[in-house]
Amino acid sequence: MTQTTSTSMSSAALNAKPAATTDTLTERSIRIRLLRGVLAGPLYLVVSYAQALTRGGFDLTRNAFSFLSLGDFGWIQVTNFVVVGLLFVVAATGVRRALPAGSGSTWAPRLIGALGAMIAGGGFLIDPPTVTRSAHRPASPMCSHGTASCTASHSPATHSARPPTWPNCFPST
Repeated sequence: MTQTTSTSMSSAALNAKPAATTDTLTERSIRIRLLRGVLAGPLYLVVSYAQALTRGGFDLTRNAFSFLSLGDFGWIQVTNFVVVGLLFVVAATGVRRALPAGSGSTWAPRLIGALGAMIAGGGFLIDPPTVTRSAHRPASPMCSHGTASCTASHSPATHSARPPTWPNCFPST
C-alpha cells in the first residue's frame, strides 16, 4: 500500500506544473491590457478606411467616419465603435496599474476610460437617415441621438483636425 501511494505521489509530482508567481501574472495582465489600448487606434482606422474606400457615395473629404454607421452595412461601423471603445476602457485599467502613484496615475486612466466610453457610446447614438447631412442637402434639425453623437465625437478629447463636419453638427436655425 505504501508503494502505491509513493507511486501515485511521484506521478503527481512529475505531472505538476511549476506555479506562476502572482507578480508574473500581474505583469502579464497589465501588458495585455496596455496592448489592447495600442491596438485600438489602428483597428479603428483600418476598419473605417476599409469601409470608406469600398462604400459607394462616401467621400473622405466631406464625410466623417461616423456616417459609415448608416445604411445596410452600418452595423460594421457600430461594432467598430463599440469594440474600440471597450478596448480603450480595458487599456485604462492597465494604465492605472502600470503607472506609479501620483496624479498621472489617477487622471490618465480616467481620461482614457472616458474616451473609450464616449467612443463606445457613439456607436449606439446613430443619426437617423432622415436627419443626416450630405453635400447636396443642407443640415436639418437633429434628434437627441444626433446631438449627443456630435457632442461626444467632437468633445475636446476626441476632436480631430478634420473640422468640415463640425458646422453641420449644430445647424443654425
